[in-house]
Parts: sequence; C-alpha cells; structure tokens
Amino acid sequence: MSPVTIGIIGMIALIALMAYGMPVGFAMALVGFVGMAILISPTAAITKLATTPFGYVASYDYAVVPMFILMANIIVVSGLGTNLFNIAEKFLGRFNGGMAMATTGGCAGFAAISGSSLTTSLTIGTAAIPEMKRYKYDLDFAGATIAASGTLGLLIPPSTALMLYGIVTGNSIKDLFLAGYIPGIQQALFYLLVIYLLTKINPALGPRGPKYSWKEKWDALKQGGEILLLITFVILGLFMGWFTATEAGAVGTAGALLIVLLRKRLTWEGFLKAISDTVRVSGMYYVIIIGAQLFMNFTTVTTLPTMLAHGIQNSGLSPLMVVFLIVVIYLFLGMFINGTAMMLLTLPIFYPLIIDLGFNPIWFGVLATRVSETGLLTPPVGLGVYSMKAIMPDLNLARVFKFTMYFVVTDIIHAILLVLFPGMVTFLPDIAR
Repeated sequence: MSPVTIGIIGMIALIALMAYGMPVGFAMALVGFVGMAILISPTAAITKLATTPFGYVASYDYAVVPMFILMANIIVVSGLGTNLFNIAEKFLGRFNGGMAMATTGGCAGFAAISGSSLTTSLTIGTAAIPEMKRYKYDLDFAGATIAASGTLGLLIPPSTALMLYGIVTGNSIKDLFLAGYIPGIQQALFYLLVIYLLTKINPALGPRGPKYSWKEKWDALKQGGEILLLITFVILGLFMGWFTATEAGAVGTAGALLIVLLRKRLTWEGFLKAISDTVRVSGMYYVIIIGAQLFMNFTTVTTLPTMLAHGIQNSGLSPLMVVFLIVVIYLFLGMFINGTAMMLLTLPIFYPLIIDLGFNPIWFGVLATRVSETGLLTPPVGLGVYSMKAIMPDLNLARVFKFTMYFVVTDIIHAILLVLFPGMVTFLPDIAR
C-alpha cells in the first residue's frame, strides 16, 4: 500500500479508537507508533516512542503546563475564585440580566487563572447559581449563560488549548498567550451583549438585582483585589518581557500561594489536593502532547498534508476561502468531538496547509481555539451544557441548548471577524516584540 493509503487508514483507525472510548492521547500514540512501524521500520517507531516522552516532559519550556494548572488549583481549593463573581455582581447586578452578566465577568476573570473551560464554569457557577435562583432567573437561561461563559476559559490565557497548540506546533507560548487576550475580551463583550439583548426583550429571563453602594463595591474589590492584581501582573510581565511563559506560570503560582496563605484560606489537605490534581491533570495533558507528536510524525511520513496542500492549490480556492472551509469543518466536528481532541486530531493536516498558504501560525492557533470552543455548546456532545446538568439537575436540556444557540451565533460572527481582521489577534504579540 502507498503511504497515502496507510495515512487514510490511520486517520480512520484513530477516529474509530476515539469513538470506542480510548483516550485521545493513547489513541494518537498507538496509531502514530503502528503507522511509523509500517512505513519506516519497527526500530524507528520504537526509537521515536522512547525519545519523544522524555523530550517533552523534561523540557523546561513545557513546564508551563503544570505551573499554570497548579496556580489555578491553589485558587480553586482556597475558594477565592468565587470572589471574582462577587466583584462583577456588585458592578453589573443592577442591570437586567445583571447576575448573568456578572457570571460572564467572573468567568472572564477566572479564565485568566484556570485555563480550563469546565473548571471556570463550575467554579463561578457554584457562586452564581444561588444568586440567580434568589432573583428568580429562568434557570435554563442561567445554565446556558454559565455554560457559554465557561468557554472563555479555553481562550483567555493561560489557556491549556493554546499551550498544547504551541507545544505541538513549536510556536511561542508567550506569543500565543498575548494573542489570546484581545479575542478573549471581545468574546466576553459579545456574551454581555447577548445577555443584555435577551433580557431586554424578555426581562423575566433575568430580573434586575440590587444597586450597590460604592462602599460595597470597594469591599468586594478588597476581598478579591489580590487575585485581579496577580492576573494583571502576570499579563503585564508577559507583555513587557519581564519573564517567559514558564516563568509567568511560576510567578503566578508563587503569587497565588502567597495570597491564600495571607488570607489563611489554605489548609494542608487543600494544598495536597491542589498538588494531586495538578499531577493528574498535567499527566493527562502530557500524554496528549506525546500522542499528538507521534501522530504528527506519522502523518508527515504519509505525505497526506503535502498532497492536501497541492490539491487545494490546484482547486482554485483562495486562501481566505480555505480558512473559512476549515472553520466550517471545525464547527461541524465540534458537534461530535471534544474541542481540544478535535484540534489536535486535525492539526497534522491543517497546520502544514496554513503555513504553506502563508498565514500567521499564532493567528491560526487562536482562531482554531476560538472555533473549537463552540463545540462545548452544541448538541449532541455539548460538554459545557451537560456539566451544568450535573450541578443543576432540574435543567431542561432542550431549552438550555436553545439559549446557547444565541451564544453560538456570536461565536460564528466573532470567528468571521478574526478571519477578516487578523490584526486583532496579532496586535499584542507584534508590539511586544
């Protein structure tokens, strides 16, 4: 069989293994290993399998993954993350849909710590749900809002999706982080607009909350201000070049540890839990990284990416149309496959194509991450929505998905804007150089 045929069989086998339930990292590693053994030799495959894990796990640059995960876990076990919702509530709660807006604001703040969409939605959701119930919110609308706002954790740095993209493709994680801030803020503003319009049309979805005094607002800022200062310091340090992405993670972790100790919010049991969760989650991500690299080596040998690039060049499609086609494919695949898994599955094919067409790889990383978020809100997978069902059992999933469609529409509009105006993504990395 030709290398291309073996490559196609490998892609089909990978999808079948994932559908059967094999974790994405192990599935990619298995297909990559077997494919390399067939196309080159078993010795070459074993050599790659022996050297790839050490090359990534022992790398100083890739310690960025456990550093930021530990930072988030320290804040989570201390319970201080919910203070970000309290701050947003004091400033936004008096508007129609104010508690829902506060949820988006709290998720945007916590996303700058966690890097995970589900952690973001569940952490802020635990604080937001009681308040929304107290003010008689439509609970299906509330669930949709929390699920959508949680997706900010996948884009706003320190995004694990951007970290994985940077590691697998060899791009600067610092540049990816800087590139993610403006689109992340735009996404939050889009969601605030959706909430405002929906509650303006139907105030029963999200009634007004109380109007707070400046003293109450100041008290809320004092409770969560250190977290905001830590986030600001990490962002500023990256932008000014004071430290690398890995060093930013270490600074963030040290700062988070100092804050929770001064606040006396960290027990020994909580600290051990933060360490344990960090090891477990980091291990999962490293398996994904190693598997993705083995799979990318395999696809390179098959020459599938090269053939695809040549085929598209001969098709007459403009580079911009190719990008829009990739966006449509991501939106479709996101309905069935987890966003991070989908991105890593397609990168071996799409990334060489994007480079061949002359696009900025940092811009594409943010765009791919942005589009892959949408899959958390669309049926039948809709992990973000189902996670809400786990903590709000009375939700009507059909109605929740109906409300998430409004957020999905803004996601599509935002993705189109990022394609048409790539400078929104590359602006900060360009001026930081």
